[in-house]
Amino acid sequence: MKIIMSKRRLNKQQLERIASNHATVSQSADDIDLLHGLVITHYGKEVEVLRLNADKTIANQTTTRCHFRAKLPTIVCGDVILWRAPPANSATGVIEALLERESLLKRPRPYQDPKPVAANIDTIFITLSPQPAPIISLIDRFLIAAENANINACILLNKQDLMGQNQAVTDEINEALALYTELGYPVYRYSAVDNGLNDDIDGTMTDSEKDNIAQLRSAKFSDAENNETQRFIDALANKTSILVGQSGVGKSSIINTLKGNHRAKIGDISASNDKGKHTTTTSQMYQLAGADARIATG
Repeated sequence: MKIIMSKRRLNKQQLERIASNHATVSQSADDIDLLHGLVITHYGKEVEVLRLNADKTIANQTTTRCHFRAKLPTIVCGDVILWRAPPANSATGVIEALLERESLLKRPRPYQDPKPVAANIDTIFITLSPQPAPIISLIDRFLIAAENANINACILLNKQDLMGQNQAVTDEINEALALYTELGYPVYRYSAVDNGLNDDIDGTMTDSEKDNIAQLRSAKFSDAENNETQRFIDALANKTSILVGQSGVGKSSIINTLKGNHRAKIGDISASNDKGKHTTTTSQMYQLAGADARIATG
């Protein structure tokens, strides 16, 4: 087990103390007081942790709010950590160590260093839509970030039902998707328009409910659109994925159609500038039980 240390400059005494602390943590990893956990929500100074077994499978669905030791590097959604449960007089646990990451995605920022947003991600879905119109340069920056992090990158067109309303935007999107396809990036299409029309990815619907949903979706979408929806859902199975993209493209709406409960907040498009209102103030990961998948927004 490898533990990640902070990259900030430390003096010799601090390095020795941290090395000693990390050695103690490493030796105690199997101790009953030190638990494995998955960071599923980041609130800034605190995170929400889902308890894991030692083999990194989910122990239960109970989450615990935790703060982290100052000596640790930046903790992000998707990190696997060692943490200590809250004492009897507190509701907050503490993260003691960050375990080695398989990948780290950093969000590109103009005139600033990239910001770490998610760890241990298998696939990044770079999301665009006809409204607001896509920023192609941002998509390219995310593709570069994915390549740098050695994460599989895909393109996801949301709100495909709006294609054709603005011909110039539609032509721009079709041209971009053709180019990304030629470059070898998988392209998926989706329409997160109504939570009642989602596939049974949580595995909780009755047969009667499934039939009703199938009839509703068949009436609203073409066979080709329904096939594209299923392609996207199949691509999520057995993976940890993240949706990224400019504000307003519908990342929260996609989450809501995939996960019926724990709904993420949805923002409208600002009529004054046709840009999305940013509603995802925290990075958050959701478990999609029916597909044995995890999906995050960042």
